[in-house]
Amino acid sequence: MKLTLLSQNEISTISLPEKCTGRYWVRGRNENGKQMNIVSVEALRGAGENGEDMWAAKSNRRFVVVDKEDKVISSVLIRQLALYRIRSADGKRRYTLFSEPMTPDRKQYSGYTVVGGNAEITIGRNPNNGICYVNGFTSDAHAAISFSANGVFVKDLGSTNHTFVNGAAVSQKQLSVGDVVYIMGLQIVIAKNALFMNNPDGMVTVQTNALQAFHAPAFDAGANIDEEFEEVPTEHYYRAPRFKHDVGGYELKIDAPPNSQNNDE
Repeated sequence: MKLTLLSQNEISTISLPEKCTGRYWVRGRNENGKQMNIVSVEALRGAGENGEDMWAAKSNRRFVVVDKEDKVISSVLIRQLALYRIRSADGKRRYTLFSEPMTPDRKQYSGYTVVGGNAEITIGRNPNNGICYVNGFTSDAHAAISFSANGVFVKDLGSTNHTFVNGAAVSQKQLSVGDVVYIMGLQIVIAKNALFMNNPDGMVTVQTNALQAFHAPAFDAGANIDEEFEEVPTEHYYRAPRFKHDVGGYELKIDAPPNSQNNDE
């Protein structure tokens, strides 16, 4: 399971082990910008409805887990694809903890080229967006990425859970090659006149003609690959470890040990 701690300024993530055991801290920044432990996540044996082990987020002296009415609760079981509210004990800092499974589609990225090199691509839950992401925590119109001769820009469209670039929350920002735009599990990597993105739980569909799926060149398995390489003269090349070098021998003679003596005599 992957946990992402969101604030108005940034995100931080932690990947929990597949086996539910141990205790871990989700870290973030306080009001002074200092990294610190925010909430602990502990394994609870047999805590699930069917007796399975589960992870739980627990309140502590500095930061507490709260319910929808902002009432403090000591701990809460963490379920996949859910949001949990966390705030500082004095109420000055607020965070959201987002949980999601570590599925292969979150680690695999598909590439798309920008047709013509100029486009504005909106992202959100509404199917009218260029990139439709039907995650329940994404706004109808969440963000927009524009490609033009002036560069690549991302703009948050007033979303509830914010848009992040390389872990930092942004309202609008010019992007560079390699920058990663994060929207509630969706990750978009910026390239030159192209982008690459994952597809969490198959919830992403491309609805715009401005993006064309990138396909790697086909590989001809029947091609004679050996013709592309220059033959190496055999007198300068040996195929190790099949080539065996002869090692000269040496005869070593060892004298017999001395006779043992009886010290009592």
